Amino acid sequence: MGISTEAEIGKILVLVDIVLGILGLVALLFGFSIGMSFMQSLNAHGTLYGLLAFYSVVNVVGLALAGMGFKEATDGDYKKGWTYSIVASFLPPFRVIMFIGAILMLVSPEASKKTAARTTMARAKSVGKKTRKKK
Repeated sequence: MGISTEAEIGKILVLVDIVLGILGLVALLFGFSIGMSFMQSLNAHGTLYGLLAFYSVVNVVGLALAGMGFKEATDGDYKKGWTYSIVASFLPPFRVIMFIGAILMLVSPEASKKTAARTTMARAKSVGKKTRKKK
């Protein structure tokens, strides 16, 4: 049985945004290194380069979360993939493509099936615990 269109499009959008984020990070770091090589003194633009370095670190964290979300979605856990992807989309810069992909993963039938299976398993475990206590 294949996966739904919403889940597939959501995974593709998250993957596209990861690739675009990596390309943007490489361009940012390249510009940062070129700027540092042509600058005579760090005192002139130290705050700007400090902000760029901080932005790069936040971007790497967002890309790591997005990668975790894509991996979870690929493994079939769309609810957890949605959570990682939505958090990654709100980290700077705001990633609209990933946001839309995360929402598509959330509304896919696979996300609700996984949640229903977990709820059923949790109920079975709690019933088992209650019956053990009675004995």
